Amino acid sequence: MLESVDQRLGQREEDYALGTVKMLQCPQCSYCTTNASHLKTHYYKHTGEKPFACPYCPFTCNQKSNLQPHVRRHTGEKPYACPYCPYRTGHKSNFNSHSQKCNGLTVMK
Repeated sequence: MLESVDQRLGQREEDYALGTVKMLQCPQCSYCTTNASHLKTHYYKHTGEKPFACPYCPFTCNQKSNLQPHVRRHTGEKPYACPYCPYRTGHKSNFNSHSQKCNGLTVMK
């Protein structure tokens, strides 16, 4: 299944060039998307596959974006810094909550 999803990624780029984007449906459920990488990530829910692994502990996940904040717990990296106070965090959601409380800034997207 994942091979066919990978093939669809290349096909999708071609479809965009031709102006013929197609809906892609999960073969296991009714989930539909035009984005093949979204379908691939969704399909991990059915297979249970978690291809992204933490280099510091046994934690695994199915999205790279979920792995990055986890790894920051080990490294202590805190890339999100409040411009109005000394607060720093490794999680964008924590930064957004802090910003709203601290100074009413618009949240990061």
